[in-house]
Amino acid sequence: MEKPGLKAKLLRDIAYLEQDQIPLEPSGLKIEKLDYEGESSGDEAYQLDDDDVMALSEALKKSNTFQGPLNLERNKLTDLVSYNIILIHKFICYSQLCT
Repeated sequence: MEKPGLKAKLLRDIAYLEQDQIPLEPSGLKIEKLDYEGESSGDEAYQLDDDDVMALSEALKKSNTFQGPLNLERNKLTDLVSYNIILIHKFICYSQLCT
């Protein structure tokens, strides 16, 4: 069985997160860790870029149900997206404390 591309996993998870649902594996198992570790092979299907991570961070802002670790190692990310993720994380933490 062929491993699904990293971007396909990302799009699947974003669809759930935008609906404030916990992402599910195709088997129906709940995803407890958002693991998007890229591969160093250079194949873009197995690496995320800034736009991908920004879409994920926007989906996470809409989600009150998912809580778990996030792995973005070995992807094509710039410092700008890292800065935006920190700001979004602070927004999420602040909104959870203030609601």
